[in-house]
Amino acid sequence: MKIALFHNVPAGGAKRVIHEFGKELSKRGHEIHEYTFSTAANDFLPLLEFNISCTIQEIDWLPLVRVPIPGLSPWFHWLTNKINFSNLRKKSKKLAKRIDEGKYDLIFVHDCQFVTAPYILRYLHTPSVFYLHSIPTCFIPNLQNKDKKATFRNWMVQIPIGLHKKMIADAVVENIKFANRVLVNSNFSREFNLVHTGIDSCVVEPGVNVDTFIKRVEHENGYVFSVGALTAQKGHSLIIQALGLLSVDICPKLVIATAMESDDQKRELLSLARKNNVRIEIVTAESTAEMVKLYSQAVMSIFVPIMEPFGLAVIEAMACESPVVAVKEGGLRETVIDGETGILVEREPKSLANAILNLLNDPQLRMKLGQQARSYVEAHWTWHAAVDKLESQFWQVLNDPQ
Repeated sequence: MKIALFHNVPAGGAKRVIHEFGKELSKRGHEIHEYTFSTAANDFLPLLEFNISCTIQEIDWLPLVRVPIPGLSPWFHWLTNKINFSNLRKKSKKLAKRIDEGKYDLIFVHDCQFVTAPYILRYLHTPSVFYLHSIPTCFIPNLQNKDKKATFRNWMVQIPIGLHKKMIADAVVENIKFANRVLVNSNFSREFNLVHTGIDSCVVEPGVNVDTFIKRVEHENGYVFSVGALTAQKGHSLIIQALGLLSVDICPKLVIATAMESDDQKRELLSLARKNNVRIEIVTAESTAEMVKLYSQAVMSIFVPIMEPFGLAVIEAMACESPVVAVKEGGLRETVIDGETGILVEREPKSLANAILNLLNDPQLRMKLGQQARSYVEAHWTWHAAVDKLESQFWQVLNDPQ
């Protein structure tokens, strides 16, 4: 097949999925051409090494500037993004025309970091398969604001935030309808997508490279490990709160690996760690080798993101025999078997702290969970199996594009 692959994602799990899908499809003899925007993380896990050409459409994206007058920043941000989204639609239409002119058999579309379901879907005339990697955050309630007082100022701030979420939600619901087929990475994502967009989808779980993600060291360095952007969505603050419940003499250091960081978000996490007497280290890990080393040397890996659709980092940690503690929600319930390949906990500090303490006190349990997790990944979560399912979906669309 001659396939155009489109995405607009930052560094992180979504780009790793695109990288592995592109590599495996290319190995199977498909002709792949990559199309993306200049706002994407094009230097992170590039596809050029697999003889996949890359066309980058330049796009101007206005940054969100903080306004010194209290309460006005959200309004200014909403107006700025109105301009940004208008520009995004125009550039998407232009790139879609260019892709259609390439006479591809199929367009394999991935997430857009700004709107999740990209605008390019509505402008393509070639059959398209959209792989929804992320849950649109516009549909997820903001747990961080649940305790805020109902003041006039807070009410005024929430108005532009609500308008922005509605703008994204409307775009997601409209754009996704134009895909010939929608694929998702978990049963949770399928149900969530059906409820919020009315579009059903097919599950094609991603995988992990078990030859690369493998335990590389035989000793532990005494830290607990978390992965992901430094946003509230990834739940790092919950880990800090849980560690703060442990006595100082046994509390391990928390290491967070992120492919991108914000100074404000970093300061907030460091401040929270100081208040809870938790040692913390934030590292920028971009290479696979760095991640494998971090997984392998951790006492355990902890994942508590909010409504995570799948959790690629979870199966990477499991492949490296790192015992996993994860929150009992979203797609993590499909990747972690409680008590066998990891431990599932409720979303509250005490429950998480108890699980961490149990694993700290039981090296044999850590070893057992890690080894069982590795075997489970080898049996169920390989990229070869994932692309077998993906190719099947492609052929179905080509045989019946409607």
